[in-house]
Amino acid sequence: FFFLMIRRPPRSTQSRSSAASDVYKRQGQKILTLCQKLQMTGVLSRATVFSPPQEPHYAVSEYFTEDGNTRLELELLDEKRKPRIIRLPEDVSSSFFKIHEKRKGIDYMVPTIYLWNESYPKDKVIIYSHGTSSDLGDNYIYLLELMSFFECNVISYDYAGYGIAPNKPTENTVYRDLECVIAFATQSLEIPLNGIVLWGFSLGCGPSVELAVRYPSIAGLILQAPLASLLAFLDPDSIHPRVGKDMFASVSKMANVKCGICFIHGTLDQTIPIKHSELLAQRYAETHDIQPSFIRVEGGRHNDSAMMILKSAEAHKAVLRELQIFFTKGLSIKPSIVECTKLEDIFVQLRIEPSRKKVIPKNNFFSSLFLELKDSKPMCPLEITT
Repeated sequence: FFFLMIRRPPRSTQSRSSAASDVYKRQGQKILTLCQKLQMTGVLSRATVFSPPQEPHYAVSEYFTEDGNTRLELELLDEKRKPRIIRLPEDVSSSFFKIHEKRKGIDYMVPTIYLWNESYPKDKVIIYSHGTSSDLGDNYIYLLELMSFFECNVISYDYAGYGIAPNKPTENTVYRDLECVIAFATQSLEIPLNGIVLWGFSLGCGPSVELAVRYPSIAGLILQAPLASLLAFLDPDSIHPRVGKDMFASVSKMANVKCGICFIHGTLDQTIPIKHSELLAQRYAETHDIQPSFIRVEGGRHNDSAMMILKSAEAHKAVLRELQIFFTKGLSIKPSIVECTKLEDIFVQLRIEPSRKKVIPKNNFFSSLFLELKDSKPMCPLEITT
Protein backbone atom coordinates (compact mmCIF):
# COMPACT_ATOMS: atom_id res chain seq x y z
CA PHE A 1 0.00 0.00 0.00
CA PHE A 2 2.77 2.44 0.92
CA PHE A 3 4.66 1.85 -2.30
CA LEU A 4 1.53 2.36 -4.36
CA MET A 5 1.14 5.71 -2.66
CA ILE A 6 4.71 6.95 -3.04
CA ARG A 7 5.40 5.53 -6.49
CA ARG A 8 6.05 8.19 -9.10
CA PRO A 9 3.24 8.85 -11.62
CA PRO A 10 3.80 8.26 -15.36
CA ARG A 11 5.51 11.02 -17.26
CA SER A 12 2.38 11.67 -19.24
CA THR A 13 0.54 12.42 -16.00
CA GLN A 14 3.27 14.79 -14.91
CA SER A 15 3.16 16.69 -18.17
CA ARG A 16 -0.62 16.97 -18.15
CA SER A 17 -1.10 18.48 -14.77
CA SER A 18 1.56 19.92 -12.54
CA ALA A 19 -1.09 20.59 -9.91
CA ALA A 20 -1.98 16.90 -9.75
CA SER A 21 1.71 16.09 -9.44
CA ASP A 22 2.05 18.47 -6.49
CA VAL A 23 -0.91 16.84 -4.77
CA TYR A 24 0.65 13.46 -5.40
CA LYS A 25 3.96 14.55 -3.84
CA ARG A 26 2.19 15.87 -0.76
CA GLN A 27 0.39 12.54 -0.37
CA GLY A 28 3.68 10.69 -0.57
CA GLN A 29 5.24 12.96 2.02
CA LYS A 30 2.29 12.35 4.36
CA ILE A 31 2.82 8.60 4.02
CA LEU A 32 6.50 8.96 4.87
CA THR A 33 5.71 11.18 7.85
CA LEU A 34 3.13 8.65 9.05
CA CYS A 35 5.69 5.86 8.81
CA GLN A 36 8.06 7.93 10.91
CA LYS A 37 5.48 8.60 13.60
CA LEU A 38 4.48 4.94 13.74
CA GLN A 39 8.16 3.92 13.66
CA MET A 40 7.50 1.77 10.62
CA THR A 41 10.54 2.84 8.64
CA GLY A 42 12.01 -0.56 9.47
CA VAL A 43 9.38 -2.14 7.22
CA LEU A 44 10.23 0.30 4.43
CA SER A 45 13.93 -0.32 4.98
CA ARG A 46 13.76 -4.08 4.64
CA ALA A 47 11.53 -3.82 1.57
CA THR A 48 13.43 -1.02 -0.13
CA VAL A 49 17.05 -1.06 0.99
CA PHE A 50 17.78 -4.75 1.54
CA SER A 51 17.72 -6.91 -1.57
CA PRO A 52 19.97 -9.93 -0.96
CA PRO A 53 20.48 -12.50 -3.73
CA GLN A 54 17.98 -15.34 -3.58
CA GLU A 55 20.85 -17.83 -3.39
CA PRO A 56 24.46 -17.21 -2.31
CA HIS A 57 26.96 -16.87 -5.11
CA TYR A 58 29.49 -18.89 -3.19
CA ALA A 59 29.77 -22.02 -1.11
CA VAL A 60 32.01 -22.86 1.83
CA SER A 61 33.75 -26.21 1.89
CA GLU A 62 35.37 -27.72 4.96
CA TYR A 63 37.99 -30.39 4.46
CA PHE A 64 40.99 -31.93 6.17
CA THR A 65 44.47 -31.03 5.03
CA GLU A 66 47.43 -33.39 4.83
CA ASP A 67 48.73 -32.30 8.22
CA GLY A 68 45.44 -33.24 9.92
CA ASN A 69 43.93 -29.76 10.17
CA THR A 70 40.55 -28.56 8.95
CA ARG A 71 40.17 -25.70 6.53
CA LEU A 72 37.29 -23.57 5.34
CA GLU A 73 37.50 -22.45 1.75
CA LEU A 74 35.26 -20.15 -0.25
CA GLU A 75 34.19 -21.52 -3.64
CA LEU A 76 32.64 -19.19 -6.20
CA LEU A 77 29.53 -20.40 -8.01
CA ASP A 78 28.32 -19.47 -11.47
CA GLU A 79 24.72 -18.96 -12.58
CA LYS A 80 24.21 -22.73 -12.83
CA ARG A 81 25.50 -23.22 -9.27
CA LYS A 82 28.70 -24.82 -10.54
CA PRO A 83 32.10 -24.00 -9.01
CA ARG A 84 34.23 -21.34 -10.68
CA ILE A 85 37.95 -21.94 -10.53
CA ILE A 86 39.93 -18.84 -9.56
CA ARG A 87 43.72 -18.99 -9.54
CA LEU A 88 45.25 -16.50 -7.16
CA PRO A 89 48.65 -14.95 -7.85
CA GLU A 90 51.50 -16.60 -5.97
CA ASP A 91 52.00 -13.62 -3.67
CA VAL A 92 48.28 -13.31 -2.76
CA SER A 93 46.61 -15.31 0.00
CA SER A 94 42.94 -15.67 0.83
CA SER A 95 41.42 -16.78 4.13
CA PHE A 96 37.76 -17.28 4.95
CA PHE A 97 36.42 -16.78 8.47
CA LYS A 98 33.18 -17.18 10.35
CA ILE A 99 32.56 -14.72 13.15
CA HIS A 100 29.95 -16.07 15.57
CA GLU A 101 28.20 -13.87 18.09
CA LYS A 102 25.12 -14.27 20.25
CA ARG A 103 22.86 -11.20 20.18
CA LYS A 104 19.83 -11.19 22.47
CA GLY A 105 19.82 -14.97 22.53
CA ILE A 106 20.09 -15.33 18.75
CA ASP A 107 23.18 -16.77 17.08
CA TYR A 108 24.62 -14.53 14.36
CA MET A 109 27.39 -15.45 11.97
CA VAL A 110 29.35 -12.95 9.88
CA PRO A 111 31.07 -14.53 6.84
CA THR A 112 34.37 -12.70 6.36
CA ILE A 113 37.10 -12.87 3.73
CA TYR A 114 40.64 -11.59 4.23
CA LEU A 115 42.86 -11.01 1.19
CA TRP A 116 46.47 -10.12 1.83
CA ASN A 117 49.79 -9.85 0.09
CA GLU A 118 52.99 -10.58 1.97
CA SER A 119 54.62 -7.50 0.46
CA TYR A 120 51.88 -5.13 1.68
CA PRO A 121 51.95 -3.59 5.18
CA LYS A 122 50.12 -5.84 7.62
CA ASP A 123 49.09 -2.91 9.81
CA LYS A 124 46.93 -1.32 7.09
CA VAL A 125 43.72 -2.65 5.59
CA ILE A 126 40.60 -1.63 3.66
CA ILE A 127 37.33 -2.98 5.09
CA TYR A 128 34.90 -3.08 2.17
CA SER A 129 31.12 -3.04 2.74
CA HIS A 130 29.28 -4.12 -0.40
CA GLY A 131 25.98 -3.02 -1.93
CA THR A 132 22.48 -4.30 -1.39
CA SER A 133 22.12 -6.86 -4.17
CA SER A 134 25.43 -8.73 -3.95
CA ASP A 135 27.44 -10.92 -1.61
CA LEU A 136 31.04 -12.04 -1.13
CA GLY A 137 30.86 -14.29 -4.19
CA ASP A 138 29.85 -11.41 -6.45
CA ASN A 139 32.56 -9.12 -5.09
CA TYR A 140 35.46 -11.57 -4.80
CA ILE A 141 37.08 -10.68 -8.13
CA TYR A 142 36.56 -6.98 -7.52
CA LEU A 143 38.18 -7.27 -4.09
CA LEU A 144 41.24 -8.88 -5.66
CA GLU A 145 41.47 -6.04 -8.16
CA LEU A 146 40.94 -3.49 -5.41
CA MET A 147 43.80 -4.98 -3.42
CA SER A 148 46.10 -5.11 -6.45
CA PHE A 149 45.35 -1.62 -7.76
CA PHE A 150 45.77 0.14 -4.42
CA GLU A 151 48.39 -2.20 -2.94
CA CYS A 152 46.54 -2.67 0.33
CA ASN A 153 45.16 -5.74 2.07
CA VAL A 154 41.35 -6.04 2.00
CA ILE A 155 38.69 -7.43 4.33
CA SER A 156 35.08 -7.85 3.30
CA TYR A 157 32.04 -9.51 4.83
CA ASP A 158 28.37 -10.35 4.36
CA TYR A 159 25.49 -8.82 6.27
CA ALA A 160 22.90 -10.92 8.07
CA GLY A 161 20.66 -12.52 5.45
CA TYR A 162 23.32 -12.22 2.72
CA GLY A 163 25.35 -15.11 1.34
CA ILE A 164 25.48 -17.90 3.89
CA ALA A 165 24.78 -15.56 6.83
CA PRO A 166 21.57 -16.50 8.68
CA ASN A 167 18.81 -14.24 10.03
CA LYS A 168 17.27 -11.12 8.49
CA PRO A 169 19.08 -7.85 7.85
CA THR A 170 18.15 -4.72 9.77
CA GLU A 171 19.87 -1.42 10.28
CA ASN A 172 21.23 -2.46 13.68
CA THR A 173 22.42 -5.89 12.55
CA VAL A 174 24.31 -4.33 9.65
CA TYR A 175 26.05 -1.95 12.06
CA ARG A 176 26.86 -4.80 14.43
CA ASP A 177 28.25 -6.98 11.62
CA LEU A 178 30.76 -4.32 10.65
CA GLU A 179 31.58 -3.66 14.30
CA CYS A 180 32.46 -7.34 14.79
CA VAL A 181 34.69 -7.24 11.71
CA ILE A 182 36.50 -4.16 13.06
CA ALA A 183 36.93 -5.88 16.42
CA PHE A 184 38.33 -8.94 14.67
CA ALA A 185 40.75 -6.83 12.61
CA THR A 186 42.03 -4.88 15.62
CA GLN A 187 42.15 -7.70 18.17
CA SER A 188 43.01 -10.75 16.06
CA LEU A 189 44.99 -9.31 13.17
CA GLU A 190 46.43 -6.59 15.43
CA ILE A 191 45.66 -3.83 12.94
CA PRO A 192 45.37 -0.45 14.71
CA LEU A 193 42.28 1.66 14.20
CA ASN A 194 44.34 4.35 12.47
CA GLY A 195 45.37 1.67 9.97
CA ILE A 196 41.80 0.91 8.87
CA VAL A 197 40.01 2.62 5.99
CA LEU A 198 36.28 1.94 5.72
CA TRP A 199 35.14 1.70 2.11
CA GLY A 200 31.39 1.55 1.54
CA PHE A 201 29.45 1.13 -1.67
CA SER A 202 25.76 2.09 -1.85
CA LEU A 203 24.14 0.32 1.12
CA GLY A 204 27.61 -0.29 2.59
CA CYS A 205 28.10 3.45 3.09
CA GLY A 206 25.53 3.41 5.90
CA PRO A 207 27.45 1.13 8.27
CA SER A 208 30.76 2.67 7.22
CA VAL A 209 29.60 6.15 8.29
CA GLU A 210 28.07 4.86 11.53
CA LEU A 211 31.23 3.00 12.57
CA ALA A 212 33.41 5.98 11.60
CA VAL A 213 31.37 7.99 14.09
CA ARG A 214 31.70 5.36 16.81
CA TYR A 215 35.45 5.01 16.31
CA PRO A 216 36.82 8.46 15.40
CA SER A 217 40.41 7.25 15.13
CA ILE A 218 39.58 5.31 11.96
CA ALA A 219 42.13 6.34 9.32
CA GLY A 220 39.65 7.37 6.63
CA LEU A 221 36.30 6.87 4.96
CA ILE A 222 35.59 6.24 1.27
CA LEU A 223 31.93 6.55 0.28
CA GLN A 224 31.05 5.30 -3.18
CA ALA A 225 27.52 6.15 -4.36
CA PRO A 226 26.33 6.81 -0.80
CA LEU A 227 22.78 7.22 0.40
CA ALA A 228 22.04 10.45 2.28
CA SER A 229 19.23 8.69 4.15
CA LEU A 230 16.44 6.20 3.55
CA LEU A 231 13.76 8.86 3.36
CA ALA A 232 15.87 10.89 0.95
CA PHE A 233 15.91 7.82 -1.26
CA LEU A 234 12.15 7.29 -1.00
CA ASP A 235 11.41 10.98 -1.52
CA PRO A 236 14.05 12.14 -4.02
CA ASP A 237 12.50 15.58 -4.49
CA SER A 238 13.30 16.53 -0.91
CA ILE A 239 16.62 15.12 0.30
CA HIS A 240 16.91 17.37 3.33
CA PRO A 241 16.89 15.66 6.74
CA ARG A 242 13.51 15.20 8.36
CA VAL A 243 12.32 15.34 11.94
CA GLY A 244 11.67 11.90 13.37
CA LYS A 245 13.09 8.44 12.90
CA ASP A 246 15.08 7.88 9.74
CA MET A 247 17.31 4.97 8.76
CA PHE A 248 20.85 5.04 7.43
CA ALA A 249 20.68 8.81 7.94
CA SER A 250 24.32 9.54 7.09
CA VAL A 251 23.46 13.17 6.40
CA SER A 252 22.80 13.77 10.10
CA LYS A 253 26.10 12.11 11.10
CA MET A 254 28.53 14.10 8.99
CA ALA A 255 29.24 16.54 11.81
CA ASN A 256 30.41 13.67 14.03
CA VAL A 257 32.77 12.10 11.51
CA LYS A 258 36.31 12.99 12.62
CA CYS A 259 38.31 11.31 9.87
CA GLY A 260 38.85 12.36 6.27
CA ILE A 261 36.26 11.43 3.63
CA CYS A 262 36.52 10.75 -0.08
CA PHE A 263 33.29 10.70 -2.10
CA ILE A 264 33.02 8.73 -5.35
CA HIS A 265 29.87 9.03 -7.44
CA GLY A 266 28.87 8.50 -11.05
CA THR A 267 27.35 11.48 -12.82
CA LEU A 268 24.70 9.28 -14.50
CA ASP A 269 23.71 7.33 -11.41
CA GLN A 270 19.92 7.04 -11.52
CA THR A 271 19.59 4.61 -8.61
CA ILE A 272 21.14 6.97 -6.06
CA PRO A 273 21.60 10.36 -7.74
CA ILE A 274 24.84 12.24 -7.25
CA LYS A 275 23.04 14.93 -5.26
CA HIS A 276 23.13 12.53 -2.29
CA SER A 277 26.93 12.73 -2.27
CA GLU A 278 26.80 16.47 -2.82
CA LEU A 279 24.54 16.93 0.21
CA LEU A 280 26.79 14.76 2.39
CA ALA A 281 29.88 16.62 1.23
CA GLN A 282 28.18 19.95 1.95
CA ARG A 283 27.24 18.90 5.49
CA TYR A 284 30.77 17.63 6.12
CA ALA A 285 32.33 20.88 4.89
CA GLU A 286 30.01 22.98 7.05
CA THR A 287 31.29 21.38 10.24
CA HIS A 288 34.96 20.83 9.35
CA ASP A 289 37.84 23.05 8.37
CA ILE A 290 38.58 21.05 5.23
CA GLN A 291 36.66 20.25 2.09
CA PRO A 292 36.18 16.51 1.48
CA SER A 293 37.59 14.96 -1.67
CA PHE A 294 35.00 14.39 -4.37
CA ILE A 295 35.66 12.14 -7.37
CA ARG A 296 33.01 12.52 -10.04
CA VAL A 297 33.04 9.55 -12.41
CA GLU A 298 31.91 11.07 -15.70
CA GLY A 299 29.32 8.84 -17.36
CA GLY A 300 29.36 6.44 -14.43
CA ARG A 301 26.16 4.73 -13.42
CA HIS A 302 25.39 3.08 -10.11
CA ASN A 303 26.91 -0.34 -10.70
CA ASP A 304 29.62 0.37 -13.26
CA SER A 305 31.30 3.24 -11.40
CA ALA A 306 33.13 0.69 -9.26
CA MET A 307 35.04 -0.66 -12.24
CA MET A 308 35.45 2.77 -13.83
CA ILE A 309 37.56 4.01 -10.91
CA LEU A 310 39.93 1.12 -11.64
CA LYS A 311 39.96 1.63 -15.41
CA SER A 312 40.27 5.42 -15.29
CA ALA A 313 43.84 6.49 -14.68
CA GLU A 314 42.76 9.82 -13.18
CA ALA A 315 40.26 8.25 -10.78
CA HIS A 316 42.74 5.55 -9.80
CA LYS A 317 45.43 8.10 -8.98
CA ALA A 318 42.96 10.23 -7.03
CA VAL A 319 41.80 7.32 -4.84
CA LEU A 320 45.37 6.11 -4.33
CA ARG A 321 46.37 9.62 -3.23
CA GLU A 322 43.51 9.70 -0.74
CA LEU A 323 44.50 6.34 0.72
CA GLN A 324 48.07 7.54 1.17
CA ILE A 325 46.81 10.67 2.96
CA PHE A 326 44.54 8.61 5.20
CA PHE A 327 47.30 6.21 6.20
CA THR A 328 49.92 8.91 6.77
CA LYS A 329 48.41 12.23 7.80
CA GLY A 330 44.67 11.79 8.01
CA LEU A 331 42.35 13.80 10.22
CA SER A 332 41.85 11.14 12.86
CA ILE A 333 42.27 11.84 16.55
CA LYS A 334 43.98 9.67 19.15
CA PRO A 335 42.06 6.55 20.28
CA SER A 336 39.84 7.25 23.25
CA ILE A 337 39.09 5.10 26.26
CA VAL A 338 35.51 4.70 25.08
CA GLU A 339 36.69 3.13 21.84
CA CYS A 340 38.92 0.64 23.58
CA THR A 341 36.13 -0.27 25.96
CA LYS A 342 33.72 -0.88 23.09
CA LEU A 343 36.17 -3.03 21.19
CA GLU A 344 36.98 -5.05 24.29
CA ASP A 345 33.30 -5.55 25.00
CA ILE A 346 32.82 -6.97 21.52
CA PHE A 347 35.93 -9.10 21.70
CA VAL A 348 34.84 -10.70 24.96
CA GLN A 349 31.90 -12.17 23.08
CA LEU A 350 34.07 -13.68 20.36
CA ARG A 351 36.01 -16.88 20.82
CA ILE A 352 39.15 -17.03 18.75
CA GLU A 353 40.18 -20.61 18.16
CA PRO A 354 40.70 -22.92 15.18
CA SER A 355 37.82 -25.11 14.12
CA ARG A 356 38.71 -28.64 15.27
CA LYS A 357 42.39 -28.00 14.66
CA LYS A 358 44.62 -30.89 15.70
CA VAL A 359 48.03 -29.40 15.03
CA ILE A 360 49.00 -25.79 14.45
CA PRO A 361 51.36 -25.67 11.47
CA LYS A 362 54.66 -23.96 12.22
CA ASN A 363 54.78 -21.82 9.09
CA ASN A 364 51.30 -20.40 9.46
CA PHE A 365 50.33 -16.73 9.33
CA PHE A 366 47.98 -17.20 12.31
CA SER A 367 50.15 -19.56 14.37
CA SER A 368 51.04 -16.96 16.98
CA LEU A 369 47.38 -15.92 17.16
CA PHE A 370 46.28 -19.48 17.91
CA LEU A 371 48.97 -19.95 20.54
CA GLU A 372 48.19 -16.71 22.32
CA LEU A 373 44.43 -17.25 22.50
CA LYS A 374 44.12 -21.00 22.95
CA ASP A 375 43.61 -20.68 26.71
CA SER A 376 41.00 -17.91 26.53
CA LYS A 377 37.37 -18.75 27.20
CA PRO A 378 35.15 -16.12 25.58
CA MET A 379 31.48 -16.78 25.04
CA CYS A 380 30.97 -17.46 21.34
CA PRO A 381 33.14 -19.29 18.79
CA LEU A 382 34.87 -17.64 15.85
CA GLU A 383 36.07 -20.14 13.29
CA ILE A 384 39.42 -19.15 11.82
CA THR A 385 41.08 -21.12 9.06
CA THR A 386 43.89 -20.36 6.67
